[in-house]
Amino acid sequence: MKKGCCLLLLILLGGLIALVFLVGKPHMTVATTPVSYSALEEYDKKDVPPFAQNIYRACYAHWQVGEWAWRCDVPPDCEELLRQWLAEKGGTPRDVSMFCCPDDMPPPEWWNMPPDARLVSNRDLEFTRMSMWYSPTANRVWIFYEQ
Repeated sequence: MKKGCCLLLLILLGGLIALVFLVGKPHMTVATTPVSYSALEEYDKKDVPPFAQNIYRACYAHWQVGEWAWRCDVPPDCEELLRQWLAEKGGTPRDVSMFCCPDDMPPPEWWNMPPDARLVSNRDLEFTRMSMWYSPTANRVWIFYEQ
C-alpha cells in the first residue's frame, strides 16, 4: 500500500513539474504586417485609439509578466483626439522618468521612433502601466503596456 501511494505521489509530482515547465515558458508574438482597427480582437481594441490605422502589435508574456507594444498610424493633427482617448482610459499620471519601454522583449523593427516622437502619456492604469509617444510628422503613435 505504501509503495502504491509513493508511486502515485511521484507521478503527480512529475506531472506538476511538467506543467510548470509548459506554463512557465515565455511566449512572444510580433506582427510583421499591419492590421486595421476592425480586424483586432475585441479585447485588443481597448489598447489603441479607434481612429488608428496600420496597427502593429508585439506581445511578450511569461507567468505574471506581460508587455504589449503597439504602433499605429493616426490622422494628421490628431493630438487633441489622442488626449481625449487618453482621458477616457483614465489612470494616474506617473513620473516621466519612470516611463515604460520594451524590457523583457527585444523591440521590433517597427518600434523605432523618429527624433520628433515625444512622450505624451505615462500613467498607471488599473492593472498595467502605459506609455505613449506621438510623432506629428510621421502621424504615428507608439503605445506600450507593462503588467
